[in-house]
Amino acid sequence: MKKNAVIHSNDPANPKVTLTIFGQVEKFVDLNPRYVRLTGRIGDKIAVPVTIVPTSKYPFKIRKVAARTGTAIKYSLAERSQAEGGGYNLLVENIRKEKGRYVDVLTLSTDSDIQPQLLVRVYGNIMAPAKSQPKKK
Repeated sequence: MKKNAVIHSNDPANPKVTLTIFGQVEKFVDLNPRYVRLTGRIGDKIAVPVTIVPTSKYPFKIRKVAARTGTAIKYSLAERSQAEGGGYNLLVENIRKEKGRYVDVLTLSTDSDIQPQLLVRVYGNIMAPAKSQPKKK
């Protein structure tokens, strides 16, 4: 990974200095999808499964899941078997009954000192029910 940062100073000889930072970034977890998008109509079942698999180099257990607000979603966490590749299945469901958009964040607390928390962002867009079509004669 490589990133540049521009430093501005009041030194007339060097008003701007560009620093380049680079290094290896190791993957800690496979999180699929990285965020949850709950889109649908009022009354529909709207749910998205999220797969969470620790990398073999950095194993961890999820100790707790908490929503920032939790007013529009419910969630459940289940361990996956080793045959499934280990890790966890997180199911996020819409419970909102009115039209509108919302945002929430699920915080997954782990037993890892390297990354004690994982964040899963949740975006909701709930639309009015579909209008029923008049019956043709």
